[in-house]
Amino acid sequence: MRLLIVTPALGTTLGGGERYALDVVLELAQAGHELTVVTSTARQEADFWQGSEPAPTAEAQAWPFRSYHLPIPPFPGGQAALFRRRKLLALTDWLPAGLNPFAPYNALFPHLPDLPALLADLKPDFDLVHGFNLSWESPLLAAAAYARRHQLPLVITPFAHPGSRSARWNLQRREQRELLASAARLLALSSSEKAGLTSWGIAPECIDLIGMGYTPYPAAAAAPDPALPAHYALFVGRASRDKGSFEAINAISTLAPSTELHLVLAGHVDADVAAHIAGLSPAQRARIHTLGRVSEARKHQLLAGAFVFLLPSRSDAFGIVILEAWQHGVPVIGARSGGIPGVIDDRTNGLLVPYGDSQALAQALTQLLNTPDFARQLG
Repeated sequence: MRLLIVTPALGTTLGGGERYALDVVLELAQAGHELTVVTSTARQEADFWQGSEPAPTAEAQAWPFRSYHLPIPPFPGGQAALFRRRKLLALTDWLPAGLNPFAPYNALFPHLPDLPALLADLKPDFDLVHGFNLSWESPLLAAAAYARRHQLPLVITPFAHPGSRSARWNLQRREQRELLASAARLLALSSSEKAGLTSWGIAPECIDLIGMGYTPYPAAAAAPDPALPAHYALFVGRASRDKGSFEAINAISTLAPSTELHLVLAGHVDADVAAHIAGLSPAQRARIHTLGRVSEARKHQLLAGAFVFLLPSRSDAFGIVILEAWQHGVPVIGARSGGIPGVIDDRTNGLLVPYGDSQALAQALTQLLNTPDFARQLG
């Protein structure tokens, strides 16, 4: 098949969704499909408002398919100004279609000024169009317009996060609901994501549950890191409110010092999370270790040494790092929110706690600390 794939970002350096999109296009190319991929040059989420540089020609030529990597200009006022535009879109959604003066803001998430001209010049010799990611929707909206203009079927992998703040904002907007309804097929990554999409008014027969997989990382013996404690819980990804970082920090901070369990945060730390850590007592702060972004190899080294992996998030459609933790025999505690309950069967292959409940998370950690055989069984 000849496929046009449009995604706001692609690769292993941003998050699970971007990594998943890359795995999908690589598998499709390996299966012999003819792909044209349009994406940005973003390497981290902050590039969506800080801007990203044009991709070197060699990078675009490295993929086994035709690809276009578009730069993102810096947004005046940064992240706060960009997100104010998104809020204005939601607050003015009651205006009739075509009369909302803030409608052009749709093109800012992220802002890809070269995208309209690129798609206008693309010959429509495709069998279908596949768009990713409802949260950073400007490429998806452009892909839908291209499919509509050339009467091509549209498939969407929305990475919807039922229960998250972004999902509530997205589904308050008429344009987002109409975008999902226009797709020939929606691809859900978990049963809870499919249920969420159905609750938003999408016909169940239009949603295919396909799940998610990953290529196991090569096993390699790694010496313990002398800079880290011997006994730690691991959190991987952006340390933010939606990801449950506050609850992870508070849960570890309330455990008895005799447990000697620390928390390692591997990923970008949002400013409000950093401020929360700074406000802890010296003894509590000594149990929190922030590493910033880490390489794939480093991430797997950290997973291999962890006592438990924490994903108390409400903004994950699946949580691919859960599979990575299981590869290393590490038990997982996740939030009963988003797509996570579709991956973790409570008390069978992990533990589920309510999102936002640090006390429940602390109790789950205590249970694993007190029952090592059960912890090993879950891993």
